[in-house]
Amino acid sequence: MSILCAVLALLIVAYFAFFHKSPIAIFPSDEKHAIQFYTDTNDGGHSEITSSQITDSTLQASFILKPGFVRPYIGLWIRPMNGRHIDLSRYNTVKITAKGKNLSNMNLHVVSEDEKVKNKKVYSSSSFVIDNERNEYTIRKRSFKIPDWWYDTNNFSPTDNIQPEWDKVSEISFATGLTPEVGQERELSIYSLLFIRDNTRVIIGMLLIFIAFALILFLVDYFRTLMNKKEITITYKPVEVDDKPNNTTGFFDYINQNFQNPELSLEEISIKTGISQRRISEGISAQFNCNVKTYINNIRIKEAQRLLKKSNLSISEIAYKVGFSSPNHFNRVFKAITGENPTEFSQKKSK
Repeated sequence: MSILCAVLALLIVAYFAFFHKSPIAIFPSDEKHAIQFYTDTNDGGHSEITSSQITDSTLQASFILKPGFVRPYIGLWIRPMNGRHIDLSRYNTVKITAKGKNLSNMNLHVVSEDEKVKNKKVYSSSSFVIDNERNEYTIRKRSFKIPDWWYDTNNFSPTDNIQPEWDKVSEISFATGLTPEVGQERELSIYSLLFIRDNTRVIIGMLLIFIAFALILFLVDYFRTLMNKKEITITYKPVEVDDKPNNTTGFFDYINQNFQNPELSLEEISIKTGISQRRISEGISAQFNCNVKTYINNIRIKEAQRLLKKSNLSISEIAYKVGFSSPNHFNRVFKAITGENPTEFSQKKSK
């Protein structure tokens, strides 16, 4: 018993020494932060904030998205005063209390620095679906990704291994999900923004270690009493397991129906279809000799070619419509697959 107590005490000390971290409140906060709403004006848009309110307990804005930018938006940024940074390196979860009227997706951007990127900020983004009622939303830190438009704008590639410096966060901002829908009165209200250290897995792991250690001690003591007893051998017939999947092609229908979603990924396809990521990758590789991302991009480019031939949409509109997050990314993939850029392809069509 004394050994178990010592192990438990050691685990508790280790938890508070290495894993526990008190939450940090960004809003409301005792720290002074600069807070401001913004629109898509810098991108040539005309969206308008009709009213806004910034208090100690609420950040609220009513607005109308208007034509101008391809996908109009408004947003809100929060920055520490006097050029200081916020250290979020030891946190792994974001808690947001908010509600939205006539909204769907919201984007959360964390702006930080990287020694490889001189005089430029690194954007890490994640999204969540917002309801009309006040609710709490949870975003895991691992879901934050550097968006494609950042690489295109700053002349970097995902292979450059740019990583946000979470201990040097200079700005946190909300933005409405990019949407072509305009003209409707909308509203966004933010009530709290909190970064926490969610140690559920750590606690479970430590509990399992403690249970395993207790079980080992019990088994050592138990088997001491059985050393002179006859060993009992149990014979059995192994269970036959059919490892063949019931459905190896259902995911193709899901991809064909959802390729316009710029966030479509192998993980999402697996979750929605109930087919393992390995089965999906093997199925696409066997039939098309490519990976999942290349297969999705091929579908998008085929649809883009059809729209370039049959519609009067601009290249930028087609790029967003078929599932690319930026026209530059669309142009690069289009040329890699077809050998020519969309403009050249469109000009050939008109001849």
